[in-house]
Amino acid sequence: MKSFILCLSLLTLSTLHAASSSTSQEISQSEKTLSATSAQKKTANRHLGKIAKDIKKAQKDIVYIEKKIDKLEQSKRTTEKKYSILKEELLVFDTDLNQTTQILESKRLQFTSLLSEQFSVLFAMTQAHEPTEASVVLYEVYDTYKKHNNESLVFLRGDIKVLKVSKQAKLKLRNTAQDEIASIVKKRAVFAQKKASKVKLLKSLSSHENKYNTKLEKIIDKQNALRTTLTKLNILHKKRSRSRTQ
Repeated sequence: MKSFILCLSLLTLSTLHAASSSTSQEISQSEKTLSATSAQKKTANRHLGKIAKDIKKAQKDIVYIEKKIDKLEQSKRTTEKKYSILKEELLVFDTDLNQTTQILESKRLQFTSLLSEQFSVLFAMTQAHEPTEASVVLYEVYDTYKKHNNESLVFLRGDIKVLKVSKQAKLKLRNTAQDEIASIVKKRAVFAQKKASKVKLLKSLSSHENKYNTKLEKIIDKQNALRTTLTKLNILHKKRSRSRTQ
């Protein structure tokens, strides 16, 4: 009977020792796994920190680019307004120039026609007789008209010259405005492309941030589960240790 009890005790102790050893191994493995998850958590947090900085920079860049685009848009509207005014002024110059040119040509033709008519009369009168009172008066009238017409033609030519010079100045200003608009459109396109690139980057960073946050949550859940398991294993290990000593 005593032998049976002794054998039973030895068997119980052996079982308790094996269970305790198994529990120790589980605790050790859980601690290793917990340590590994802690390293994973640090890595995830480091990545999230970098992503957060990159997101902040991308957002700042987008704000800067948008301000540049707005400024260019304002400049474009101002230049387009100036261009429209110059375009209208050039139309006025063209109208004035055409009208003055037509008046000049009309006066020139009138003078040429009168010269042709009067010259033949004057020539005939001076050839056939001595200068008469009528021919002298006619010549004086013709000479006066000629001087007046020449003055008028000189004045009109002066107007045309001034109009042409002014038109060239307006054309230069208009072309400059047109070039400015083209330059603004080009710059705006460049900034729009940069903005699109930054928005794409921001979207990608946000996606990575969500993935790392999900990964971090899983790591934290795993850590919590491991800590719970370790707590239970440690309690069990202590109980078995006490049972062995009793």
